[in-house]
Amino acid sequence: MPRTRVYLPVTRTDLATLARERVLPAPRSACAVTRALEQSQKGADEEELEYLALQHAAHEAVPTAADAGERVVVAAADVSPEEVTGVDTPAAQLPAGRIACSVTVTEQVPLARIASFHVGDGIAVVPPGAAEDDPTQEVEDVELSWYDVTELAGLLDLVAGVRRR
Repeated sequence: MPRTRVYLPVTRTDLATLARERVLPAPRSACAVTRALEQSQKGADEEELEYLALQHAAHEAVPTAADAGERVVVAAADVSPEEVTGVDTPAAQLPAGRIACSVTVTEQVPLARIASFHVGDGIAVVPPGAAEDDPTQEVEDVELSWYDVTELAGLLDLVAGVRRR
């Protein structure tokens, strides 16, 4: 069965819910390789497009993580194409200000569908002069480290900056 890879910005609260209930609630904003992203990045290969979608999801997570004094977290999940809206929207039909890789996941995402977590290497900080009015503005990449789904329990502490002894 075909799956669509989505990148979901998540908070420490989302991680706790995922650990406890084994599911992320829906609907949720996410990023994915979309038709609009492919059209806007002519010549980019699938890996480059996935990286762009991951980075956009990380940037979406920055303000909330910074306000909470936490790290940015993005969950990469493989969901049914029917559970994602916005994947096939052409670039010319995107609403003003909408990022080309933006999608909505309409159904809950079970832990079994999450492939990995990508966690910011430090506590999130909103860069000075960040353009809140223009989500399409070029910004620096968020440095992310990869974590396996089996590391979820440890991520709860890591995201909040707590170290286990």
